[in-house]
Amino acid sequence: MPPKAQQDDAMDEVDASVDVVPKDLDDKSLRAFMSFFKTLRNDPNVIRFFDRKGYYSVHGPAANLIARQFYRTTAVVRGADSDLPYVNVNRAMFETILRELLLGGTAHVVELYESAGTAWKLTRSATPGKLSAFDEELYRNVEMAEVPVVAAITFTVAEGQATVGVAYVDSASCQLGANEMLLDDQLSGLEAVLVQLGAREAVLNKDSLSLLDAGQRSRLTALLEGVGLMVTERPASLFNAKHLEADLAKVVKGGAVERHGDVLERRTACSALAAVLSYAEVMAESSGGGRYVLSLYHPGCYLRLDATAQRALNVLPSRADANATYSLYGLLNRCRTAMGKRRLKVRTVAAISPPQPSTALWWIKQLAAPRWIPRHSHTLIAPLLPPPLPLPFP
Repeated sequence: MPPKAQQDDAMDEVDASVDVVPKDLDDKSLRAFMSFFKTLRNDPNVIRFFDRKGYYSVHGPAANLIARQFYRTTAVVRGADSDLPYVNVNRAMFETILRELLLGGTAHVVELYESAGTAWKLTRSATPGKLSAFDEELYRNVEMAEVPVVAAITFTVAEGQATVGVAYVDSASCQLGANEMLLDDQLSGLEAVLVQLGAREAVLNKDSLSLLDAGQRSRLTALLEGVGLMVTERPASLFNAKHLEADLAKVVKGGAVERHGDVLERRTACSALAAVLSYAEVMAESSGGGRYVLSLYHPGCYLRLDATAQRALNVLPSRADANATYSLYGLLNRCRTAMGKRRLKVRTVAAISPPQPSTALWWIKQLAAPRWIPRHSHTLIAPLLPPPLPLPFP
């Protein structure tokens, strides 16, 4: 095929993926759609896709975001001079955008609307910590190398001392964990836990924020931004632990909830655990039987790193990396399977069980504290070191 013909075909392909004219939107339908769109909550972090049966449209300020970030030009935006500019994307680009928004470390909520007669209804929604609604699109022809950890945070106050409860769900390794701790002035304990967990999203009890003073609330906001978490605020009703034991009996392997008294006796931790179970829809996932392991999370058994230290040490990859081996994870990542890559990133299962030195996880997460760990690491590293030099004196 001549170069000119190839170029024309390439342009036709680009036009087919970008400039798809929404034929079903006549003037009357467009006016009705604009009226509906204006009823939606204005949130810059929410990207709404509208299924047009063969392609998708994005409207409003989000259309300009999609055009600049994914098409590198605003020429694809239609109706730029109107009240409601829009951009059309084909299915392949839709999946690419989903992966970037939900797996790329951004703090966006993705919503998909489908037509219901002359109206529109929300059919699917996902956040960086809750991806199940778009599993098919996210992982089609792509290895599922990372499953996000979701955390929940709540606060209580007793005798003038604030306590923070933290719980998490790791769906990849079927782990549940929870604990509570006294809230220090700099919130360093909470920051260390969130960095250790590597959570992508945190569900925050917005009603418990009033228990903190203005300085603590300000530091909490800065902390969550520094860690890079997407924060989803929910009311106290989500943190109700009234039915927690019954729920755990359904999701915990073996259903032996009575063996987890160390978790259940911590009421603030239980509130966080109830919230993360509900938000991550663990009950729906475990309808076929319990498969999760519950443990009391021991933050004191890990090296305490804040977000700044983790970035300085280049432990995990980031967008600014010059190449794939710029981080410690990149250097160690020789995994051939998606499971191996997840094992490489996941935190330790429990502080009471010895870490497996055969996994790169052991090196990255830097377990500490138990006395046998330094001896074990010395045994592993000794063969890699040169023999000691002889002393200059007898």
